[in-house]
Amino acid sequence: MSDWKYIYVEDGKENFTDAPPMKPYPSFQTELEADPNAGLVKKRGVPWEKNFTLPRGPTYKSFQDLPNGPCDENHPRIFHMFWTGPFTDKPYLALLSFLYTQNLGLHLPPDQPDPKVCRPQFWLWINPGPAASVPNPNALRNMFESLKTSPWASPFLHPRFKDVIQFRLWNTTEQLDGIPELKDEWRDLEGELFNSGGHIIQVPKEKEEAESKSGSTTSSSSSLSSSTDEDVDGDKTVAEGASATNEAEPDDDDMIHRLGSKSSSSYDRLSVILSDMARFILCHRFGGIYLDADTIFLRDWEELWGWKGAFAYRWSRLEKYNTAVLHLNKGSALGSFLFRTALKNGLDFHPMTVSRYTKDAHLEELLLRLPDALFDAAWLNTEFYQRDRPPQPYFQE
Repeated sequence: MSDWKYIYVEDGKENFTDAPPMKPYPSFQTELEADPNAGLVKKRGVPWEKNFTLPRGPTYKSFQDLPNGPCDENHPRIFHMFWTGPFTDKPYLALLSFLYTQNLGLHLPPDQPDPKVCRPQFWLWINPGPAASVPNPNALRNMFESLKTSPWASPFLHPRFKDVIQFRLWNTTEQLDGIPELKDEWRDLEGELFNSGGHIIQVPKEKEEAESKSGSTTSSSSSLSSSTDEDVDGDKTVAEGASATNEAEPDDDDMIHRLGSKSSSSYDRLSVILSDMARFILCHRFGGIYLDADTIFLRDWEELWGWKGAFAYRWSRLEKYNTAVLHLNKGSALGSFLFRTALKNGLDFHPMTVSRYTKDAHLEELLLRLPDALFDAAWLNTEFYQRDRPPQPYFQE
């Protein structure tokens, strides 16, 4: 049976060779040393990017050479998921499938884990309020009180799951300040934090000041609420229900105060845009794999953890990324490039925009595009494909 192992197990330096050092071609070496910006065209009105040192890649260590047992600190096995609004059946199913399919060793006594297994963790990041708001000082306590009273979330608070499932509070200011490539400059982008494909959703500054006086926000993140929507013609417009001159009580279901998507007519677009950015922040800061909240595990991900490169999902039939599944190494050079590029493009992390970043820089090979065998087949209908022979009942209006 040893010849038919389902999961490949490393054996020291087996099938591993050190990559040869790369040097510039001799014909270009002198020119590159003389002018590192040769051949580049400067965008009008934009200063050159400041020089910064890319982080060195982690040293390869085989399974047998890891100093702290089976887990590699440079490649932590963490699943991240971002959620806004009340805890529902959607994250419940994701967590339940995680417990059923991953090699967690929950059948073993808590004080006797398998020393040869690095069991993954699931970090569920919860944004306690609308995307444009800032958590109050009691947000963490309120979050756990809400989880305890939720029939969907409370089962996962059992002490048996404390080492594999963690509920964490999302704070946008804290997370952006935790990214070295952004922390000194992101506050200059007031009005562009909610940027999706160039469309900016605006939350007026007057609205933020009124909320801060009422105690619903904290002064430490005053720049978060100045965010924006840009219409098809490129003009910035104030989001619905956010007029600075409207002193009436806020509508809990307008675009700014909306907390999670309740239906197609009340789509929480701000939280979706925030999650586009959050997935890159979480993977760059902590390492691991980000998953959208509508993901259900079907099998163990051991093989994917064994591959150390970065990857993302494919967008349907297109040669584009869908970052519903995203893996970046912690503090990687690829992550530094993406954050610096996004910073110059208004912190736009829409999957189509990220695809453009990597393509324009000829870096697509650094972010593997996973095949889309299980991509939602119904999505083809929205792209006007398979409408005559849809893979499932298709009802036209």
